[in-house]
Amino acid sequence: EKKEELIIVYNKFCPFAQRALIAALEKEVPVVFKKVSLGEKGFIQGDILGAYGRDPGSDGKVPILVHNERVLTESEPVCWYLAEQFSSGSSLIPKCNYEKAKMRLMISRFCGMV
Repeated sequence: EKKEELIIVYNKFCPFAQRALIAALEKEVPVVFKKVSLGEKGFIQGDILGAYGRDPGSDGKVPILVHNERVLTESEPVCWYLAEQFSSGSSLIPKCNYEKAKMRLMISRFCGMV
């Protein structure tokens, strides 16, 4: 039986990657964190993305999430995936649709400021 592996590639100075790290820690999922220098673009594209025969248009940005041979990039989709894929740990998305809509508004406003 194939073991599920969750990998998050990040850089400790990137606030976008830190979002994904926080989401993974809050969800309490077993994850392998791979810290890279943002100058290691060849490593990110070659070893991580190339390992799965895909290049989702990454230009070396982090975070990169790899789960069951599927690759996601960019912090917002990575965080949504973690929140919706895993039931363990903290609930990151409100159950109330009104509160969920307010949360999405806050995220869109914050993303526009960064």
